Amino acid sequence: MPVKNEPVGKLVMVSQSQRDMLVDIDDIFVSHLFTYGIQFDCDFWGILPNNPQDISRCLNPDMNYGLDRVQKALDDMERLGLIQYFGKDNFLIYVVDYGRNNYIDTLNLNFNTHSKKPKYEREMMIAVANGELCPTIMELPQIAKKGGMKNKFITAYLNKTLHKDSKLETQFNKLFYKDLYFGENKYAKSSTDVDIEIDKHQVNKNESIAESEPISVPILDSSNKLSNIKNTIEREVIDEKDLPF
Repeated sequence: MPVKNEPVGKLVMVSQSQRDMLVDIDDIFVSHLFTYGIQFDCDFWGILPNNPQDISRCLNPDMNYGLDRVQKALDDMERLGLIQYFGKDNFLIYVVDYGRNNYIDTLNLNFNTHSKKPKYEREMMIAVANGELCPTIMELPQIAKKGGMKNKFITAYLNKTLHKDSKLETQFNKLFYKDLYFGENKYAKSSTDVDIEIDKHQVNKNESIAESEPISVPILDSSNKLSNIKNTIEREVIDEKDLPF
C-alpha cells in the first residue's frame, strides 16, 4: 500500500516583543508581510535577499502590491528592529532574533548528513567578522527552546564557557562552526591582508613617482598582422658634423 506523503510546511514563531512592535504600525500590510511573508520566505537561518520585487510575492504571487508599498513596509520593519540589512550594498536581510524564536529540529541532520549549509554562508561569516551580525546566529536555529536553553546557550557561547559546562556538552558537540566559536573566522581580514594592502599602496605610490618607461604597443602593420613597435619619445636628431667642435 503506497504511503501518503505528508505536506511539507514551515513553522515559524513570532515573539511577544515582535507582536508589540507590529501593533504600533497603522498599516496592517507591514504585519502581514513580516509574519506571513518574510518569515516564511527566509531560509532556516533567517536570511533572504533584499529584493523588494521578489519579497512582494511572499504573501501572494498573484497579487501586485506595488514596489513602493513593499519598500515602505521594509523601511518600517528596519526602523522597528524587526529586520536588519547586511552585506555589500545591503543586498541581504536578516530577520532579527529568528534563531532565538525558532527551532529547526532537522537542521543538524541536514547540515551534517546532507551538507545543507546556509546559501549565504560566506556573506554571513563576513558580517560576523565585521561585527554586523552576532556569531550565535550561525547556531541558534538548531538549539531547542525547552528550559530556556537558547538563552543559556547564547550566554555560554559569548562568554566562551560552552565547552567547559557539562550541562551544555551536547550543544557544544553539535556546533556547526566550532572554529568560529573559538574565534577563528576564515573570512576575517587578517593582519597579513592589511600589510599586503599597505605594500600595494606603497608600490603604486612609488610607481607614480618613477619616470615612465617606453612600452611595446601591438599595432597592425601593412599586412594586417600584429606587430610590436616600441613607443618612444621623439627627439631631434643632430648630425655629428653639425656640432661646433
